[in-house]
Amino acid sequence: MHNGSATTPLRVLIVEDSKDDAFLLLRELRKGGYHVEHERVYSLDAFDAALSEQSWDLIISDYRLPGFCALDVLAATHERELDIPVLIVSGAIGEDIAVEAMHAGAHDYIMKDNLARLNPAVERELNEMEVHRRRKQAEAALRESEEHFRQLAGNIEGVLWLIDCTEQHMVFVSAAYEQIWEQPAEPLFESLESFLDTVHPEDYARVQARLEENGWEGFNEEYRIQRLDGTERWISTRSFPIRDETGQVYRIAGLSSDITGRKRLENEMKKLSRALDQTADAVLITDRDGIIDYVNPAFEKITGYSRAEVLGNRPTFLKSGMHDEAFYRQLWQNLLHGMPFNDIFINRRKNGDLYYEAKTITPVRDERGDVTHFVATGKDITDSLRQKKREERVILHDEVTGLANRTLLMDRLTQAVLQARRAKTLAAVYAIGFDLSELLGEGHEDSLGEQLLLSITQRLREAVRESDAIARLERDEFAIVQRDVHGRENIRDLAERISAAFTAPIPSEGYELFVVPRIGICVYPDDAEDAEALLAKAGIAMKNARSPGQGNYCFYERNMRTAPGKGEATRFLSN
Repeated sequence: MHNGSATTPLRVLIVEDSKDDAFLLLRELRKGGYHVEHERVYSLDAFDAALSEQSWDLIISDYRLPGFCALDVLAATHERELDIPVLIVSGAIGEDIAVEAMHAGAHDYIMKDNLARLNPAVERELNEMEVHRRRKQAEAALRESEEHFRQLAGNIEGVLWLIDCTEQHMVFVSAAYEQIWEQPAEPLFESLESFLDTVHPEDYARVQARLEENGWEGFNEEYRIQRLDGTERWISTRSFPIRDETGQVYRIAGLSSDITGRKRLENEMKKLSRALDQTADAVLITDRDGIIDYVNPAFEKITGYSRAEVLGNRPTFLKSGMHDEAFYRQLWQNLLHGMPFNDIFINRRKNGDLYYEAKTITPVRDERGDVTHFVATGKDITDSLRQKKREERVILHDEVTGLANRTLLMDRLTQAVLQARRAKTLAAVYAIGFDLSELLGEGHEDSLGEQLLLSITQRLREAVRESDAIARLERDEFAIVQRDVHGRENIRDLAERISAAFTAPIPSEGYELFVVPRIGICVYPDDAEDAEALLAKAGIAMKNARSPGQGNYCFYERNMRTAPGKGEATRFLSN
């Protein structure tokens, strides 16, 4: 039974000479839920006129009428090339006539004494017409899409092609085919087999096997072609199916690209790999996405990682966490502009040890200027940096905590003094000591010490501003440079924040360790005017912290004992 809304009209052209029979037809249609808009005709001239004057959803015709029959109605409808379903509703006629009517294009034949079949037939035909209408729209859209495809193909460097699955023949090949293959594309339209005629003899069997195994729909291969003049080109072909609204594959599209340049580079990389296997420097090669393609034996020896462990991965496993975002930002800024990047990297070996590497990373371009790979060469300079004082100053950060070391601290303190002198403000240096040896006790220093130092570092970082500099000077001694200070209240605030940062215990491998800092403070220009004196006097003030009448932080005063005692001031003056 029709479930449509009664507000949607059904336009029916009724070819019937009997008013009573027409009445019964209309009544049956209304019972089916249709709001019928109709016209009754009973001559061919009136039928032709009705077809010209209005569009119809359905034609219902008696078989025998005065001077003509339903076959004439069908012929007139077909002559006008109208997609209108025609139902014949008539009295008893022979089976041969009914068959003839169906062959002539009638969509159904219903007996007048069985009008219960009318509404199901109408609903079926209207649904089929809707499907037909949508198919025609889809076909029109496909033609438009294929035209867009052709326009797009003309602007793509590779070869776009299109195969009709029903006919199994090529329906489109872009002009780039003749540029890459250097021969006409016509043979492809005549037979798909002609494609194999262009494949290099050494690749022919492999390509033929792939086509037989997967067909064109699953053809994703890299292979060589041989041009008519005997020259070779490497081609990469990728195909994908195009489906209709029912999900059936009716087209196969593909893109064939000339990858000769890439293959040439790959061969050169293989040669380079064999040559670099003998170098003493670590060599690492990645693709443009940072995936490792190659490492040489020196890389394995320096890092402790085997080639099998690193190929296919990004080299992030070497990161030690000692470099900030600015370091990597500068690295990628250089590389993305096509320039090499040179610096000293603090990396971590597989066994966890830190090492220093003088490294150069160079982008590699193809003949078109596109970056395809990155080559990193590096020399392990850890031993030489430790052995030579001049090279030791190159390493400006503590290897355990990542904080500035004494060399960098003195540079930062000197800059803070110069800035304060120009701006007529204050600068402060804080000497901070922790008695870790007494806290940890014998036998625990190695297992807990590094973890504890990292926890202390984190709390110090949380207490200071970004513009303040933190340094680790000795195993359990740190220093902070505070610049742009406008009064001693700013200094006391920071000292209080540092003290407060250590009120809670530090968890470490099942222990809760209470670490209390001793803080000595020296202020420019009140206490000293150069970096070395400021740091030395901060060390003296640190010794006096937690002495009678002092808290755990103490400002330097001239009447303080200058004898270092237990080596505190000496260590702050050293180096």
